[in-house]
Amino acid sequence: MAKKTYDVATAVEHDGKRYESGSKLALDDAAAAPLLAVLAIKDSVGTAPAPSGNVPPADEQERLAAVTAAIAGLDPANADLWLKDGRPKTEAIAAVTGWQVSAAERDAAWSALQG
Repeated sequence: MAKKTYDVATAVEHDGKRYESGSKLALDDAAAAPLLAVLAIKDSVGTAPAPSGNVPPADEQERLAAVTAAIAGLDPANADLWLKDGRPKTEAIAAVTGWQVSAAERDAAWSALQG
């Protein structure tokens, strides 16, 4: 599979090597996907790709569970993923789920995580 070069947005470790923010990293699609999902790398023009257009679950509870899981997997130390009030950005969640996430969905999932 062909590799594409990405810009490292936050320091990451890949194949036993540390890549600092601002460096370049060549990855195939499978290796890039999890790093793109958490916005640790960006495509060559400096933006994360749009969500893949995956269809969200039709069941509201399944969708909420997926959004909640996506939020739980976000890096709390990466300020690019979070709003100033502490809630996650909908774009960061969408990068993980593969579909657009509304602010209302984010807020419901966030509330569930806060207990």
